[in-house]
Amino acid sequence: MSSEVRFGRSFRELLIEGVNVLADAVKVTLGPCGRNVVLDTGRGSPLVTNDGVTIASRIHLADPFQDMGARLVCEAASRTNDLAGDGTTTATVLSQAMIEPGLKAADHGGNPVLMKDGILQGARAAADWIRKQAKPVTTRKELENVAAVSCGDRQLAGLIAEALEKTGPEGLVTLKEAVQAKTWLELTQGIEIPEGYASPFVIQGQDSPYLTLEAPRIMITSEKLDSLQDILGVLEELRESEAAMILVAPDFSEEALGALALNHARGIFTAVPVKAPFFGRLQSDYLQDLCVLTGAKLCSLSAGLPLQQARLCDLGTAGNARVEQDRTILTETRGDEQRINLRKQQTEEQIRSEADPLEKSRLQKRLSFLTGKAAVIHCGALTGSLRKEQKLRLEDALNAAKCAMQEGIVAGGGTAYVEAARALKPTLQDPDPDRQRGMEIVLNALLVPARQIARNAGYDGDSILTRLCQSPQGTGFNAVVGTWDNLFSCGITDPVQVTCSALLNAAEIASLLITTEAGIVQTGNLADREPY
Repeated sequence: MSSEVRFGRSFRELLIEGVNVLADAVKVTLGPCGRNVVLDTGRGSPLVTNDGVTIASRIHLADPFQDMGARLVCEAASRTNDLAGDGTTTATVLSQAMIEPGLKAADHGGNPVLMKDGILQGARAAADWIRKQAKPVTTRKELENVAAVSCGDRQLAGLIAEALEKTGPEGLVTLKEAVQAKTWLELTQGIEIPEGYASPFVIQGQDSPYLTLEAPRIMITSEKLDSLQDILGVLEELRESEAAMILVAPDFSEEALGALALNHARGIFTAVPVKAPFFGRLQSDYLQDLCVLTGAKLCSLSAGLPLQQARLCDLGTAGNARVEQDRTILTETRGDEQRINLRKQQTEEQIRSEADPLEKSRLQKRLSFLTGKAAVIHCGALTGSLRKEQKLRLEDALNAAKCAMQEGIVAGGGTAYVEAARALKPTLQDPDPDRQRGMEIVLNALLVPARQIARNAGYDGDSILTRLCQSPQGTGFNAVVGTWDNLFSCGITDPVQVTCSALLNAAEIASLLITTEAGIVQTGNLADREPY
């Protein structure tokens, strides 16, 4: 297969076109008055959403060089989603605002490498300044405000705030689509295993990057699984019961993973491999705790139940499970209450008698794990499309609220970016003109989200931005009602973690793009290229 190569300005112009197509489709969703985008799902009803990363991931351009630009901006959104769970539209808007002037400056003789240094330096300086302005979240109302800004619905935000308040910062809150038209909160038992699927075969052919299981069985062993022959008795009963299984083990051989993948692909049974976290005694204690919480027996020769003798009745149960790349969430676990309380008492006694601070901290984490507080928000709506759209908004709002609990909040509506640009402009200087140009690209980009939010609300973005640059710190434009307010007082705030992640990821992608000089693609059809 031959290659097509483009160089210099002609290549960069195609990159910009790709960036603009994706960013223009995404940025109309920014802010409280942002619009929706309709996505063809390829089956059933189309999906109506304003989730930035979902929209970006569905855009595939016919021109492969334009598609390169779109893919890289999509990566900025995806990175932000992975780190903070929200802010993907902002990351896209900031990427566009840095990439286009950066590439044009390179076409007019600017040194791309030095501009890259300036962009990264400016973004880090702005992120550091924003972090210093953060205010801690101390009340449920502040938490609700953050969630409301993200999802645009005060009632849904209230459910998220209530869930986080009742489960605590370390508690589990999961989302589940409901058949009913209403959305409600349910408190239940739940645990999080800090390991995800051991092989990605479980999510192949799915739209989502995680696997959801209803009423799975939980098998736990302290031995490496070398072959499915070792658990043949369990697998035969599993196939007959038509239940799914999560298999927790310290390790899996390639043969075992391949066999699990083959049976999953053929629809014979679903057994999801999850590696046991930690090592040594920590792992041993963790597996014992997990057995108590799920009602499972530890399958191992040392525990008196060899793998070959294990049967379905020796497995634990959960109401629901969500297996992601780096964690597994089990809700409605069905362990014996007496055994759980006894395990808690033993752990509490160990904490009281332990003198070593590190060991005491480890025991306290175990006790928190055994407490197993969890909440499920059931997402209900009149149609399947509305349920999916609401669930996406709830996911963003939940992640935003969690980020706010961790690192605090700043003024929302793009105001924190404008304040950072205003504060840093006099001091962010460099004697090299190209490095200085990179810093100025960042300072100008920081103004764009606030302008776009105003435009999406039907206002003159430039006029709003001019006044915002002259307003006292903390005062900004309320795009919903068209007034100027103290944003903290009226609840328009953003998590500092989301705000900084969006900026830094946008700067990383922009700095990569402006230093490109050539692009190479394999000739062929669009369908031959790898998806996002």
